[in-house]
Amino acid sequence: MSVTTPAGFSAAGVTAGLKKSGGLDLAVVQNLGPLSSAATVFTSNRCKANPVIWSQQVMRGGRVSAIVLNSGGANCYTGSIGFQTTHATAEAVGERLGVSAGEVLVCSTGLIGEQLDLDKITAGIWDATLALQKDDSTSAEAGLSAARAIMTTDTTPKQSAVTAPAGWSIGGMAKGAGMLAPGLATMLVVITTDAVLDSAQLDTALRVATRLTFDRLDSDGCMSTNDTVSLLGSGASGIKPDEAEFAAALTAICQDLTLQAPGRRGGQRPRRGHHRPQRRDRSRRRHRRPRGVPQQSVQDRHLRQRPELGPRARRRRHDGCRLRPVQHRRHDQRGAGVHRGGAGPAPRTRRPHPAVGDRADHPARGRRGSDDLDQRPHARLRRREQRVLKLTRHTHGKASHRHPLADTGAGTHASDAEVDTTETETNTRAEAAVKAETLIESLPWLKHFHDKIIVVKFGGNAMVSEALQRSFAEDMVYLRYAGLRPVVVHGGGPQISAMLDRLGIQSEFRGGYRVTTPEAMDVVRMVLTGQINRELVSHINEHGPLAAGLSGEDAGLFQGRRRGTMIDGVEVDLGLVGDVIGVDPEAVHAQLNAGRIPVVSSIAPDTDVPGQSLNINADAAAASLAIALGAEKLVILTDVAGLYSDWPNRDSLVSIIEVPELRALLPELESGMIPKMTACLDAVDGGVAKAAIIDGRVPHSILLEVFTGSGIGTEVVPRTTP
Repeated sequence: MSVTTPAGFSAAGVTAGLKKSGGLDLAVVQNLGPLSSAATVFTSNRCKANPVIWSQQVMRGGRVSAIVLNSGGANCYTGSIGFQTTHATAEAVGERLGVSAGEVLVCSTGLIGEQLDLDKITAGIWDATLALQKDDSTSAEAGLSAARAIMTTDTTPKQSAVTAPAGWSIGGMAKGAGMLAPGLATMLVVITTDAVLDSAQLDTALRVATRLTFDRLDSDGCMSTNDTVSLLGSGASGIKPDEAEFAAALTAICQDLTLQAPGRRGGQRPRRGHHRPQRRDRSRRRHRRPRGVPQQSVQDRHLRQRPELGPRARRRRHDGCRLRPVQHRRHDQRGAGVHRGGAGPAPRTRRPHPAVGDRADHPARGRRGSDDLDQRPHARLRRREQRVLKLTRHTHGKASHRHPLADTGAGTHASDAEVDTTETETNTRAEAAVKAETLIESLPWLKHFHDKIIVVKFGGNAMVSEALQRSFAEDMVYLRYAGLRPVVVHGGGPQISAMLDRLGIQSEFRGGYRVTTPEAMDVVRMVLTGQINRELVSHINEHGPLAAGLSGEDAGLFQGRRRGTMIDGVEVDLGLVGDVIGVDPEAVHAQLNAGRIPVVSSIAPDTDVPGQSLNINADAAAASLAIALGAEKLVILTDVAGLYSDWPNRDSLVSIIEVPELRALLPELESGMIPKMTACLDAVDGGVAKAAIIDGRVPHSILLEVFTGSGIGTEVVPRTTP
């Protein structure tokens, strides 16, 4: 009675911490093959949630290897960050299961407008994929756990299964039934089959089944943003069924799931046919549709949920979309024109709107029937608009735009309050002069670095500070618009350590390098590519579509080989840690030529063991990429002000150091500084003009390094004297 009834499927349901109740809230269903056929039906709502947008792109490929579903958050109206979360979710599942993220469907359900916690999701995916590796992942109990994990306000899990006499099977699970409309029930449905059918055949059968079942379920005349019905085919039975017989069995499964999903998401079973929800309000019961009369469609009414207008607006929205044909009378009416309260024509009344100000001050007070925001009257909305309009008239009136302090803040203009602005004007001119001097100081560097490539390694505590992340993103955007061509390479030490600690995996460092076990490598890939890379790209893209994420595994960008390290003259094994032995910068050049900022995660495929990935030190990866790109400069962000010749003496900070001097000083450095200064040495030896290590904790430290004569931190240069 579950999605694991057909052969070739495993399932898991775990607790990721997305629900406040602490219950199961994340499920993964994996198609074990041999086929990866799939068909899906999505909501017809024009406002689609991020998981729907992602899954629609996945279905263009026609292959689905897994589907991940979460409750506790719909990830709708969450902007680009929400879509990055969806993408990262698919990436995390793909990495754990060894499949492409483009073959992973993502479904979410829960509250709209709230960001999902990506850390919790990735940890939940880790737990779920571990459960998929167990022997009982194909059992009915595993399918039941998955069905429970996708429940929101459902009171019971909804499952169904059927086995044909020929030997093939269909199984399914569903959640939810509130907020429905003709077109597709508000549901997340996963159906599996081991019949041998291709994606086109599954699609034909699924559309017939949904049209006869889910599309006929309605409760309150609203359309959801997250509806997804998925049908996955493994072909594990080896039996090719009659298509008509399969379509009939699939329709039976969908009908059974539909009958388990009444309007209140409980366990009551509705009548067959169009579902008629029970009304609690006697005033709404009188609008019940007469028997035998088709339900009136609400899809063309342009209904919009308006929670921002308050509960009264919500009540009016429901009253305005009663599902009854106006040309029919109730079956219990005794005569024409009978209404509650007596005979005669039914009264047509409209609730008077409270007058607030003059109509000219309120452009929102337009036609009542329009669905435009500026023509939907509501008392609270009009009061806010009145204040904004007053402020607008005040701003465009006598107030000074050049001197904000000219308004006293009490509604009195400067000319009336006799405010002396001489000192303010003097200060403003002095500040402007300082800014102009700073801009002129950057002119030689703007000319020098124009159209040049600068590779920036982003790391350290700046990676875990939201403010410093946004400051770094602004610096990259500034460089891009100033005519430079920045490339970002990032690691993720703090986040990797945090995730390993959360999962109970011990972290170990030797010689400044992380020891990476196969178990830890899965976490490294998940955090670097699925989390940090997406966050950086998202922050940069807040300023426009400028950044594109890449992994060192993409298009052969990096090639790696395992390495150890020397500690006190003894070579120590670091596990799945490698050196970059080759770089193909074509993928990065393509992004640069398109005007984008490439953001690269430091992972490389092992050239000696196909299919195995290596954790590459981000400093070394940035140096190798800078050499391959012919970069003008390499900048490495860290947690110290620079290189100290006599640490911990703070006065021994080195501003500029030549390669021979640094090479001699290298063995005496602290272990954490060795990889960073080695990367600077390698970059300059490889042809990069300069390399610098700077304090990433200082906001806009990159701009200070690139566009000022004194710079910040320590700069490594080739030998300038014989």
